Amino acid sequence: MDQQSPAAAESAPPRWYAPARVVGFVGASLAVGAFPSFSLRSTITMIGIGGAFFWLGVTRRLTRHPAVRQVARQALWWLVPVLVFATFELVSFALGSTAAHPTLSALADPVLQHYWARAAVFLGWITGYWALVKR
Repeated sequence: MDQQSPAAAESAPPRWYAPARVVGFVGASLAVGAFPSFSLRSTITMIGIGGAFFWLGVTRRLTRHPAVRQVARQALWWLVPVLVFATFELVSFALGSTAAHPTLSALADPVLQHYWARAAVFLGWITGYWALVKR
């Protein structure tokens, strides 16, 4: 069996940490899913949780994953859809978000009217942001 040094064992999170995080994320998602889409309550909640995650990331209170020194060439292909969607959003926003040129948020409104969709999107957002905090 692989033995850890005492310093590494002290910095490792306890065994209950991952399940508690999952329960917290799912609970927060179910609670925020009850808020109307793009409402003041949902915005304040997202800013509050995002601010707490930002603070945790800046203060380096969490153990971190090792930093990636070089991005693989295949990973750079993920920039293509990101740039396409960013360009689409900026052009639509510049044209005034009309029916002919809706923004992505306007296209998401019919989907986000449903509770489970809002909860799922918030769970994805909070999980993705957590991965960024751990980097």
